[in-house]
Amino acid sequence: MRRLLLRLLICACVVIASFFVSLDIVDYFNATSGTNCAAGASCCPNGQANDLSPPFSQLEGYAYKVSIPQLSGVADTERGLFSPTVVCEDEPSAKTVRALGAAHTPIVEITQKGGGRFIHYNDTVFFSSSDNTDPNSNGRRYRIVIPSPTGWRCRGFAFLLAFC
Repeated sequence: MRRLLLRLLICACVVIASFFVSLDIVDYFNATSGTNCAAGASCCPNGQANDLSPPFSQLEGYAYKVSIPQLSGVADTERGLFSPTVVCEDEPSAKTVRALGAAHTPIVEITQKGGGRFIHYNDTVFFSSSDNTDPNSNGRRYRIVIPSPTGWRCRGFAFLLAFC
């Protein structure tokens, strides 16, 4: 009987932890492009924001880069993907702010396809504007945001350790 209760408790912990880890994964890979934003509404998350100031260095194709050494500690690296950052594009004439996406895109894909794709890698942000125009001259402002933690839930394995 004791073994059965222990197994049920372990299974319940695994199911609950899996649920919260799944929520984290969905948040992590959220590639909202801002296309569902109402006019005048901001689709950029709240959090620690840093302006990306021109001039942006153009790579090939649609890709541009800018250095942000102050955020290198939260960037994607060779060890894996873990940057929580979101690049936002502000269009003053339309009074809209949209989150660009998809995040964590390989630089080759940003170069070839553009469309607001980006990656925050080491101390550099590689990105393209949402419509593949030159961000140095399109009249938009860009910023990178580390979203504020949402809600009451813990992050993945931290939840598992705290709950079980």
